[in-house]
Amino acid sequence: MPFLLLLFMTSCKKEAADKEGKLTVKDIKNPNSLIEGSDDLYPVMEFEEDHFDFGTLEAGEVVSHEFRFKNTGKASLIITSANSSCGCTIPSYPREPIAPGEEGVIKVEFDSGGKRNKVIKTVNISANTNPAIQKISIEAFVKTN
Repeated sequence: MPFLLLLFMTSCKKEAADKEGKLTVKDIKNPNSLIEGSDDLYPVMEFEEDHFDFGTLEAGEVVSHEFRFKNTGKASLIITSANSSCGCTIPSYPREPIAPGEEGVIKVEFDSGGKRNKVIKTVNISANTNPAIQKISIEAFVKTN
């Protein structure tokens, strides 16, 4: 009997999600609560490129690159954080929701001071996507005198 009750509650939740066509706060906090097959409710971050090579830099040079993306999903994209693997790499990201079909930019600034030779840095972007973490990266070869 408990199984039938659970099955009934699950099917009601699926129907409610289909009628509304949007995610709830509970779904954003716990994506596993979504019913299988409802992945189309998630926003999708589609980057023009997910890696950028600055080429050869002089030690101490500060450079930046803009990673452009589009929300190709059916729900508004909410970026909650963007963190780099090092303090020399500083990402900035949109704080407002990005509607389906709209575009955004994540700017990544890299300070080559104190670095040498080939350097690769990763930026982890937390959002209400599935999976919840998206990755972009930069690289450079830092010359020292």
